[in-house]
Amino acid sequence: MKKLVMLLSLLLFLPACSLIDEAVQRNVASEPSYRSLSANYLKEDVAKVDLPYCWLAQCLQQGELTLKNIRKSHGNLSEHVTIYRTNEKHEELAYFMTEEGKLNNIAIESEHWNYNSKHERTATAIWDLWNDIIPDPYHQVDKLYLFQGGDFAAYVNMYNMRVELGVNIKHNQDQKQLTTTLVHEFGHILTLNQEQFTEDRYTSDQQELECPAYFDEWSDCPNQESYLYSFYNKFWKKIETEWKKKKIETSEARQTAFYNKYRSQFVSEYATTSPVEDIAESFQYFIFSPKPTNLSSIKSQKIAFFYEYPELVAIRADVLARVEKRF
Repeated sequence: MKKLVMLLSLLLFLPACSLIDEAVQRNVASEPSYRSLSANYLKEDVAKVDLPYCWLAQCLQQGELTLKNIRKSHGNLSEHVTIYRTNEKHEELAYFMTEEGKLNNIAIESEHWNYNSKHERTATAIWDLWNDIIPDPYHQVDKLYLFQGGDFAAYVNMYNMRVELGVNIKHNQDQKQLTTTLVHEFGHILTLNQEQFTEDRYTSDQQELECPAYFDEWSDCPNQESYLYSFYNKFWKKIETEWKKKKIETSEARQTAFYNKYRSQFVSEYATTSPVEDIAESFQYFIFSPKPTNLSSIKSQKIAFFYEYPELVAIRADVLARVEKRF
């Protein structure tokens, strides 16, 4: 996965959590930070989308009810895994620039690929689904890449507040699978944005010695207020030494073996790839799974982790409402 770089935590039981309100536009400067965008989920404003204004408990209740409806009609979306493995070489095919929320100005990157109306429909379907299920302003993307081959279904690149989304056109033909894939990538946007990481960038010589948490070579060292910092310290410290020694990240066979050994700790095999992928996979399960009541397993604790942040409970309710409306 190409990497990225976001966000904050707020106190539990803050007064209210409105979903995608006009305050995002009113209160955010011309170069908004993800902190300010996230904070707007907790303002006492009327929601802009169909899901009504809600207090924290109401956000949770609304999310659970919506999820129940989705599961009744469409099954468990988390079963549509985001992992994708092939022996084909990764190849970037084309990218679209975006303007005012629409795809524009395609640029072909592969000389072996003949772009046609079918590919245009595929790109439009991916783009429409992304915009329909990911809350504004988080769904704002500067470029949409189409690629094939490789060992992942999608990726996001993030530079400051600019976002590039790439989707494997061969993998994501099924809407349910594409939905879980895009929510996984949304999890990366929330957890690996620039505001989740230290302002002073570490050098390669410093990374192992000075970073107090998992150091990602693309995103750098998470700050102590970040989601990833807390997630890493709660769930990865005891297994990281073994994970590094066995070089789990570099081998699919090792990931399978590691997952089989620690099946009660990971929501999916792909989550063993790294803490970065683990938190994104766990976020996807947080969105599409009922709130855990039995926390005896670490993987259940990972899903429950996101409920510690009121803004994420509100975001979950919003995403689920969008998915229900879309389906």
